[in-house]
Amino acid sequence: STPVINVHKRGSWLSSPSTPTPTPTHTLSSCTVQQVLDLLKHLYVLTQNKDDILYFGNDLYENEVVMTKEDLHSKKVTNKLLQQLQDPLVLSAGALPTWCEHLTQEFPFLFPFDTRHLYFTCTAFGASRSIVWLQGQRDVNLERQRGPGLSPRRDDPHEYRVGRLKHERVKVPREGDLLAWAMQVMTLHAPRKSILEVEFQGEEGTGLGPTLEFYALVAAELQRKDLGLWICDDEMPGGTPVDLGEGMKPPGYYVRRPNGLFPAPLPQVNFFFPFLLKLF
Repeated sequence: STPVINVHKRGSWLSSPSTPTPTPTHTLSSCTVQQVLDLLKHLYVLTQNKDDILYFGNDLYENEVVMTKEDLHSKKVTNKLLQQLQDPLVLSAGALPTWCEHLTQEFPFLFPFDTRHLYFTCTAFGASRSIVWLQGQRDVNLERQRGPGLSPRRDDPHEYRVGRLKHERVKVPREGDLLAWAMQVMTLHAPRKSILEVEFQGEEGTGLGPTLEFYALVAAELQRKDLGLWICDDEMPGGTPVDLGEGMKPPGYYVRRPNGLFPAPLPQVNFFFPFLLKLF
């Protein structure tokens, strides 16, 4: 007999094992792929709620099997997606089948996290980034084939490479309105596909270190209480100073909540609404 899916909500029953099963109006062979995917999506939503427990079986107390997120992973569909991502010509031309994007966006629970991360890396940053990533993966595979104990592989002068990424450098002042500088830099750089590197004026450091420091300082600026971006709980008098990279600040300078930041509701007639909207 066909197993019955019962959802047990703590403290209440949404359906009882003794509830008669309605007679299906059509056979399983008449189900479409979209209907099956929709059913799996509903099951996935149920697994997200920790108060819901899915049991399969006609007898709840004799045959209990709890469904997990891993049970919804499809090995066959995952292998098909990986097969598409391993084709350099398809990736460099941006010619992936439409079902790849549709399934990864609408039904991501079908794929493990590693596969979804791989798809994001291969497709989210344009063809030039995809080509560079493919060449990097090729170098990694060649190093693995060389085995341990051998000297590192040297670049072949006759080897032809395409898709080299451009690096763009910008200089920003450490003092002053860093948030305004960050907005200007992002506005100019957002449409481009090159790698952004940030330097501080009057300092010699370049590369990844100053760039990460710049992003950390901008993140600290966005947490300022006077911007009114985040819900701020009433704070008790006193407190300790906080340093998020811009020096020691007095208590209440930043929004610090134990449960994390949450956007504050803003009236649309607020004079600062367009400015705050740009910050998001």
